[in-house]
Amino acid sequence: MGYDAALLTLDGVSSYPPDRPRAIARAVTRLTDFQGATGVFRFDEAIDRLVRRAGIRMLLDSQLVDPDPEAIAEWSMEARAQEEERLRLEAEEELRRQSTDSD
Repeated sequence: MGYDAALLTLDGVSSYPPDRPRAIARAVTRLTDFQGATGVFRFDEAIDRLVRRAGIRMLLDSQLVDPDPEAIAEWSMEARAQEEERLRLEAEEELRRQSTDSD
């Protein structure tokens, strides 16, 4: 959310000088379909708040893109396999330590 907050602020600053915070705040109230990293933002006048339509985006080569579900599933399986291997190696090391301590 911090990344999105920075983007929203920069968008407002690009329209108005930074020494005019009220003007920047007004710029935020005019937002419609602002694409951020965590979703699409718009200002809802009925509740006087910025609202976000949630979604998942990722930063790839300095661009916000929709993640590829197949690539995420593959990465997840690889990460799980690496974690299992790490745990196996730690268990082996612990057994070696115990056998060395008992000698």
